[in-house]
Amino acid sequence: MRRLEPPRWLLITAALLALVGVWRVVERGRVEHLLARARSAPRLLDYHGTQTTSLRLPGHGELSLSVALQHQAPDRFWRRYQDGELRGTEVVSVGGTQWRYDPRLRQTFTAPSTAELPLSTRAYLVSVRGGGQVAGRATDRVRLRARGVDRLLWLDRETGIVLRSRTAQSGQLMDTAFQTFALGRPVAPATFAVPGGSGSPIAEAVSLSDCARRTGLTVQPPREVPAGFRLIGSYCYNCPCGCGMLAAQLLYGDGVGWLSVFYQDRAHAGCVLSESCCKQGEAAHACVGDDGYGINTVARVDRQPVIVVVGDASSQALAKVADSVP
Repeated sequence: MRRLEPPRWLLITAALLALVGVWRVVERGRVEHLLARARSAPRLLDYHGTQTTSLRLPGHGELSLSVALQHQAPDRFWRRYQDGELRGTEVVSVGGTQWRYDPRLRQTFTAPSTAELPLSTRAYLVSVRGGGQVAGRATDRVRLRARGVDRLLWLDRETGIVLRSRTAQSGQLMDTAFQTFALGRPVAPATFAVPGGSGSPIAEAVSLSDCARRTGLTVQPPREVPAGFRLIGSYCYNCPCGCGMLAAQLLYGDGVGWLSVFYQDRAHAGCVLSESCCKQGEAAHACVGDDGYGINTVARVDRQPVIVVVGDASSQALAKVADSVP
């Protein structure tokens, strides 16, 4: 019996495809290693410097801000905005808590800190290249793409610290980069005290059972969240408008994207939803909002408690989350 031999071009094509597959696995492994190093670097190293943030918003033009920054290992950050609309705003993060002082309101607000880097790249297309110099330091540039999000990270080749990040999504572009950077502590280190006073808590970290007990609502996590997302924390959310509303909040993220699921009494739905949305009493898809800054809101107002999902994912993805809450 004659042996059937495949054409030479088919063998070459198959071999090339196999090599591409192997390269993608190797490249993903390298990206995972670089991101793991970037996550651990702040826990080990002190550093300080100045950053510039450029923000381009659809219909709002471009905004540029300068920030002085200090970090003390393992988990203390201090930032002060030096110009623009946020001039004088001071942000202190210690552990999982962040305090933000607003000089215009003369108030300090407390909220949970969120992760800035993904724990896994499974939900992303990834690549890594040489990133050139940032603040005079050699970098590796990691690219993460998924769900309409395109994020670039320039990681310091010596330490792994993120020296620059650039995120494009929904027509919005944010680019933050160190202009000056130095390892160690500055001559005049920050105290990392709560800026402006004790602070008014917007979100208090509590367990799911405490959320339900304090709000008097049934709080069950959604059955569906975007791929790669994990629960970051559960909180009791105090409405900053002063109405006295207490809602349960579940915060999800993967270090690139984020979303919050709020559970609130229908009597207070108007705090976050339009009047027309509150009156419709329909499913999520009738109550969809976009604030023009790339943040979407979807609500289920046909139930008690009302479910409000806010995040930077598409309204379709947020609707799936809202609909999956038992």
